[in-house]
Amino acid sequence: ELDLEILEWAEFPYANLADPSNTDTHVEVLIRNPNDVPVRVNRDAAELRFVDAAGSVVYVNPSAVFYIWEGEWLLAGETAALSACVCFETSGLARQPWQTLELVAPLEPATDLDYTRDVVVTLGPFFNLADAHLGGDGLGAEVTLTNASDRVLRSIPMRVVARDADGRYVGIAAYGDAVASFRETIGIQPGDTATGVV
Repeated sequence: ELDLEILEWAEFPYANLADPSNTDTHVEVLIRNPNDVPVRVNRDAAELRFVDAAGSVVYVNPSAVFYIWEGEWLLAGETAALSACVCFETSGLARQPWQTLELVAPLEPATDLDYTRDVVVTLGPFFNLADAHLGGDGLGAEVTLTNASDRVLRSIPMRVVARDADGRYVGIAAYGDAVASFRETIGIQPGDTATGVV
């Protein structure tokens, strides 16, 4: 299997309320499965490596959060994301400059998956949640999910990627699963439509 590709990333400071002097940062990484089959990621053996200009690894984070379906698999050619702390200070290390990233993520073919792409997702414009009296002080957007297949679905996974005004990748704006029920085996029927706010 081909390794997952790193397409883009964004780094920004953590808002560390417990220790405002902490200089650790956070990185959001856009990744892609270049294989022509779905793959499972062995997250227990995955590492995000931070590499300096000389090509030396200066920090390794073995605990990246993968924003992928069921936390473990990507479809053929799918673009997804992960996030990780660049935790020099929290790890007791001197902060070092880094220039690029390497991702070690062992893969295996996931040919046993049962899925469909026949789902219609419509995301409306973003709006201020407080102005709409929905609580919070962030942004939200209306979303509509429709099962356009002829199959009963267990869930509809969803991921909203954020970019800045210049088109640069910023991170994941919303991520999760629309599910029929957590307690009963009631499926999402063909033609079922749900609406909400992300």
